Amino acid sequence: MLNQLILCSLIVSAAAYVVPAETAKDSAASPKGQKRMLSELERRLPFLKGVDQEGRQEFFAIIHNETLSKAEIWEAVELWASKQDKPTKEAVAEFHKNLENHVKNSRLRVEKIVQNLPEALQKLSEIIEAVDISRTEEKSKIESLYASLDADTTKTLQFLVDLVSFRKNEGRSGGAERKALKMESKTESSTKIL
Repeated sequence: MLNQLILCSLIVSAAAYVVPAETAKDSAASPKGQKRMLSELERRLPFLKGVDQEGRQEFFAIIHNETLSKAEIWEAVELWASKQDKPTKEAVAEFHKNLENHVKNSRLRVEKIVQNLPEALQKLSEIIEAVDISRTEEKSKIESLYASLDADTTKTLQFLVDLVSFRKNEGRSGGAERKALKMESKTESSTKIL
């Protein structure tokens, strides 16, 4: 049941982001835009390729119904699929199978990242905190560390480094402090005028 709920979330997510706002505007303006929107829809939800307009509307009414629970959406999509022709039923089943594989693989990737990250962070901290190495040596050691990790762990570690970087955080706190000082200065100036 849990896998069905996760898959349901993925279906809704895929459908919710099927058509970017620009494409939707284009589709209203031109047949070319409508063709592009249809193409994007069929790329993300391939089982809709052979479904008529009424069937598509039924499908989107189900997945965009925000009052339904994920379990209810799953059941409604299954019921909707059972009313479609054989190729559509098979395409829905294949789509679900692909989503199940995606969920399984995503879970494994996340578990691997979580398992590898503490050691990777420790090694990175040791490199950064080493004051007896040059910047060139530091850069080389960091590059070696990243090269020794799997791609997902490397990307996650790089994201974390960027998230807490001095450059980003100094700008935030410094900006807030400067803004507070400006406000204080303006308040003092306006008080003096009165």
